[in-house]
Amino acid sequence: LSQGRVNVRNMQFYGLGCNGATAGSGILSLSSCVAEVSNTHFDGCMAPSSGVLNLLDSHGAIVRNTEFFDYGNWNGIGHSKTLGAYAWIRATAPTALNGRNTKSILIDQCNFDEGGTSRATYIDGYQWAEIVRSTANIGSGKGYCFKDSVHAIVRNSWAGYSGATTHIGVEADGVSLLELDRIKFEAQVEQVDIIGTTKRVILRDCSRGTSPILSLILNNPANAEVVTPVETVKLNRIIPI
Repeated sequence: LSQGRVNVRNMQFYGLGCNGATAGSGILSLSSCVAEVSNTHFDGCMAPSSGVLNLLDSHGAIVRNTEFFDYGNWNGIGHSKTLGAYAWIRATAPTALNGRNTKSILIDQCNFDEGGTSRATYIDGYQWAEIVRSTANIGSGKGYCFKDSVHAIVRNSWAGYSGATTHIGVEADGVSLLELDRIKFEAQVEQVDIIGTTKRVILRDCSRGTSPILSLILNNPANAEVVTPVETVKLNRIIPI
């Protein structure tokens, strides 16, 4: 589906596979439009070369109350796809920023199962990208990933799963400003990767398991500025966070 404004609501995609080798393929692929996906299930689906939900050259997007699982059940019949996906949500933004192309994406109250996915989300080229009130099981891949975006936020969200190796909960590659606000990592998910030309990271009340606040591992080869504010200034008043 492409062009204009597209709304997808109250849908279930069950047991579908997409083996396309192009970035534009996906179980649900929306291109060059303002997209809203809500109250929808992707159960037992796979798209190894792209996103199960693929937003290509998106002019703006909202994904809300949507679940992504590597298994499903329809009329008592179970089904599972093991080849996974490049990401459950893969979103790329157009180069132009104008009145039509807001280059913003909001992912709100979404659940991502581990499956065989390389990433829970992969968001590339957005002016504003925000993930809130969401959860990600991370088996063999990564959690919330941002690339070449101006302002990326993960707030009030969780990532965790068991496993033998350490997993990356958040990755920022070439992000001007990354804000992590009240996120919690558990089990073997304990790392934030700050790479590429990422410039600044703000951490607020982030924790790992039962460890103290700000106990997550920050891998910062980009040498980005890291800020851990205790309070913020707004309207000439000091307001505790």
